[in-house]
Amino acid sequence: MNRRGMEMSLNLIILIVLGLIVLAIIIYIVSTNAGRANNDIGACQAKGGSCVGVNDACPLGTSGSTFFTKGCNDGEKCCLSTETG
Repeated sequence: MNRRGMEMSLNLIILIVLGLIVLAIIIYIVSTNAGRANNDIGACQAKGGSCVGVNDACPLGTSGSTFFTKGCNDGEKCCLSTETG
């Protein structure tokens, strides 16, 4: 193999490695921000709800949900509005 061919191969390998590093950084940034957004979107308060104790009654016009409990403390449920519109 001639010298120019080896030089092109080495340059290609270096570019591929740099590209993979950049790709890994981009994936990390996107996944970190997506996780934060998911926590904000899934939060009880973001859905217009309020957190109350599991054994407490929800305010009038709301219904208790143990599914949307992000943002609530342990032992709490999210009371979401039952009104439509």
